[in-house]
Amino acid sequence: MKYLHRLNIVHGSLSSTSCFIDSRWNVKIADWEYTHMAGMLKTRDIAQVAAIDTSTADLEVDIRNQYAAAPELLMRTQFRPTKPCDVYSYSILLVEVFTRDNPYCEMETRLEPHQVVENVVYRGARPALTGAIPPLLHELIRESWAAEPAKRPTFHVLSESLERAKPSKKSVLDCMMESIEGYIANLEDTVNKRTEELQLAKANSESLLYKILPQPVAEKLTRGEEIQPESFDSMTILFSDILGFTSLAAESSPMDIVNMLNELYTLFDEVTFNDFRQFTRPFAHYW
Repeated sequence: MKYLHRLNIVHGSLSSTSCFIDSRWNVKIADWEYTHMAGMLKTRDIAQVAAIDTSTADLEVDIRNQYAAAPELLMRTQFRPTKPCDVYSYSILLVEVFTRDNPYCEMETRLEPHQVVENVVYRGARPALTGAIPPLLHELIRESWAAEPAKRPTFHVLSESLERAKPSKKSVLDCMMESIEGYIANLEDTVNKRTEELQLAKANSESLLYKILPQPVAEKLTRGEEIQPESFDSMTILFSDILGFTSLAAESSPMDIVNMLNELYTLFDEVTFNDFRQFTRPFAHYW
């Protein structure tokens, strides 16, 4: 912007949407050529802005694009942008850079975009300066968005003031590496937490399988192996029936029935694994 103004070229619509980053992480300012070639911007009328229907998203976006426009531009029906207008727009751009948020986001929670523009023009509203902004830079932003264009500094003064403020002593590459390191650290924490959750879920599923199926069968299933049928030379099958189960189930809750069946068949399992002779000795007189 300092270079453009030295060539007496006024941008006229400077905003974050007209700034681009090339492959070497250098900021490039675009869209200045339209104003330079046309000689003036499109006509804007704040009264018309307040009266239009803002129910459509496209109109709201168009109005938000005026957030970086200087108040003196919004108050005229026909105008030619000036260098102080670019300085004002640059101050709004600095707010976006150092707060890392959209300008007037704190006002949009209670106002429509066209109402925000009205507050800027008629009530002198400005974006909130939040976050860790150096005091010198804080003062510089306030000077740059002054209501009177003559009180705004030039880009030559801005350049020198920003150099003294030194808002960031790190290079772009250092900032990139720091961000990547922070992202990797957060990613590692997330992976560790997810790994712990996965191990816990796996342990729970294996425990459930061991309760339902024989352990050798459950282990093969968890490994994805095929379960081969087995044959036994001799075996005993127990057929059991619970007398009055239908009536009992009708009079009991589902959980009571589940608990009763669990206790009953747990007892069957314990009896099965006991020595059959020890089990049958007390009942020998029945045979």
